[in-house]
Amino acid sequence: MNSKSADIAGLVVLYNPDQNVIGNIQSYINQLPMLYVVDNSEVYNNKIIEIIKTFNNAKYIFNGENLGIAKTLNIGAEEAIKDGFKLLFTFDQDSKATPGMIETMISFLEEIDYSSIGILSPFQDNKGYRKPPSRRTTSVSNIATSGNLLNLDAYKQVGPFLDKLFIDYVDVEYCLRLNNCGFKVIRLNDAILIHNLGNIVKRRFLFRKVAVTNHSPLRLYYRTRNRFYVLRKYKYKFPLFSIYNFFRFFLETLKIVCFESNRIEKIRMMIKGYSHYKKNNFGKLILN
Repeated sequence: MNSKSADIAGLVVLYNPDQNVIGNIQSYINQLPMLYVVDNSEVYNNKIIEIIKTFNNAKYIFNGENLGIAKTLNIGAEEAIKDGFKLLFTFDQDSKATPGMIETMISFLEEIDYSSIGILSPFQDNKGYRKPPSRRTTSVSNIATSGNLLNLDAYKQVGPFLDKLFIDYVDVEYCLRLNNCGFKVIRLNDAILIHNLGNIVKRRFLFRKVAVTNHSPLRLYYRTRNRFYVLRKYKYKFPLFSIYNFFRFFLETLKIVCFESNRIEKIRMMIKGYSHYKKNNFGKLILN
């Protein structure tokens, strides 16, 4: 392990994981001096957790409730800062590092002055739906959390992830905040992360196929509420992003109406999400 690797810890967020999480963790844990495993599950899973505890460089933190992705990312970042690490890999439980991904990202950092980079991201391959471009790096406005290498000095400057968002658009808001504060968000296209974005299927529409995400009604509630919050917050600072996301919202809604099941409940929860955004009602949704 070189000197740069010694400065880098990892964080994986768990929520009711299945056995596949062990293989995912094994794809990167041996390349890191420390992995914080922060568990948002309500029920302690003895079988999986006892395996995780056999890893010498894993620190397991059981929250006992779902605190949301933002709060959990902050827990991991604060633990890493307390332990003296300078950078933090953030992983979802359903993501797997390809061989060489972490080594490629660390090698890239050794070539540059990374003080102006807030996040270095791998290319996230979601079941082959997207292919990496030929150029080595791409500067992006935002990127999904999993596999990202977070500069903890930047984290200390721009502040923590927003707990009020709970889940969805947490990563988008943070990347926009980093960009707005002068930090770059860079995607390294030859470092590949295998990331499962849920139950995506392709449907035939006229002369082409379209990807349908099939998010749950609850997820669509958070996605709608937080999306409009982020669009309002950054509409003047990132107008092209805001316009693109505004029209993308209507395209995604059209896909739900045309192709997905349980569409009435999904639309109802989206309306509820928008209503809560307008009322400034954030945090975890308490279901009756």
